[in-house]
Amino acid sequence: MKRLLPLFLLLGCSEAKPKEFHLDRELKPYYEDFLLEAKKRNHAVETERLGFVSLVSGERYLGKCIYGEGVLVNKSKTQMDPCTLRVVIFHELGHCLLDLPHNDEPGAVHIMQKKFEPSCAIYLYLWEELLDELFEPNTR
Repeated sequence: MKRLLPLFLLLGCSEAKPKEFHLDRELKPYYEDFLLEAKKRNHAVETERLGFVSLVSGERYLGKCIYGEGVLVNKSKTQMDPCTLRVVIFHELGHCLLDLPHNDEPGAVHIMQKKFEPSCAIYLYLWEELLDELFEPNTR
């Protein structure tokens, strides 16, 4: 028992290594834009909660937040225009970094709604309002 105690103390005192962050090059502009929009609205974002923002293929979803780990964006389903890709990434980062649930208010458009609008034009038209709603607590 005396031999185990020093080993236990050493293990108990070791510092956890910070997560290594992986960001796919194709997604970098969207991730940086998310952080910029948060900063413009004075919204603090704990980026250390993410280990990755990555592209995958062959999945059934457009994007997926894995809480405490990262965001996956389906490359095979995201053969999409930059606007739609931006909405998907902002939506998933809304889950992972802002702890937001889905918002499926009938008849309204939100970044956090489960189903995306078929045309991205509505998001472009309302983008600033949608970002205000996403980042400002009093508008959620």
